[in-house]
Amino acid sequence: MQLSVKNMLSLPSKIIEMVENGNQAIASKKEEPHVLEGTPCVYSTEEAKAMVLERGREIKAGHVKMIPHDEVMREMEQLAASYAD
Repeated sequence: MQLSVKNMLSLPSKIIEMVENGNQAIASKKEEPHVLEGTPCVYSTEEAKAMVLERGREIKAGHVKMIPHDEVMREMEQLAASYAD
């Protein structure tokens, strides 16, 4: 998707840079097509589904140590509280 000049003028420069990087990555056939330079890692739907299924198999096989829900919630509450300061 390309943005028009009029639309681009209203966007912050970082977003414009991310869109341009994404457009370049899409235009060029990279070895790792899911990696868009300058942005967090992005996967296709098929890649994401495969990763979720693999993760599920690893969990069921006991290869991955799960974090208890209460611990995750406690850490998230602490993180949220740190942003309030």
